[in-house]
Amino acid sequence: LCPINEVARFREAKKVIHIAKKYPNPVIIGDFNSLSPNDRYNKIKLIKLFRKNDITKFGNKRIETIVMKKFFQSGFVDAIKLFSNKGIRYTAPTKRRTSEKHIARFRYDYALVSKPLRAHIHRAREIKNFYTDTASDHYPILLEIF
Repeated sequence: LCPINEVARFREAKKVIHIAKKYPNPVIIGDFNSLSPNDRYNKIKLIKLFRKNDITKFGNKRIETIVMKKFFQSGFVDAIKLFSNKGIRYTAPTKRRTSEKHIARFRYDYALVSKPLRAHIHRAREIKNFYTDTASDHYPILLEIF
């Protein structure tokens, strides 16, 4: 989704949800450029860091999470969270770090599934290894459904 701001991403998210809902068991995987309300970031520390580095893509006065909330309220399940209760499983930056805006570790990438598919997910995780450390500025997501 749009890397610039949460308002633009929210408009795009509504379109993606509208299209996905036309299918019985949609899966949406990718770079959402959004923070999840279910990840426990230190929001006070984070907003200070964003202000210091002139980063506004997640809000100016508070951390915005409306994009991911919209997906969750629309019935999508965060597959990565089903398999991880060890805090935030960041997906960016990798060791490649192609942008000066990658100032901290975040989770921008998600594997979202419809509720009926939840029971069929065998594994969901980010792939971190020698190859993925330098292939992109984000780590890829693995989703296995049986």
